[in-house]
Amino acid sequence: MGGRFRKEPVYVGNHIPPHFNEVDILIDQLIVTVQENWGTWSATELAAYCLWRLNWIHPLVDRNGQTARPVCYFQLCFRNGQDSGLKTR
Repeated sequence: MGGRFRKEPVYVGNHIPPHFNEVDILIDQLIVTVQENWGTWSATELAAYCLWRLNWIHPLVDRNGQTARPVCYFQLCFRNGQDSGLKTR
């Protein structure tokens, strides 16, 4: 289930995320916004934006929060020029 963009509507408490047909473009816009503001926003601003935007879009079938938190952490580390300490496969 995890890692796939949702293809159906979801409801998160009182929040109604964007229509699933908009998920691809909203994720692309998130990436472009980070790239365009990499040198002007602080590490905290970039991380906060990613955390908020990913949770607002709610793009995945499952585990959106568990995905957004590491993205936030990586933004903090990479923007500050630090190694995250996490290993990739």
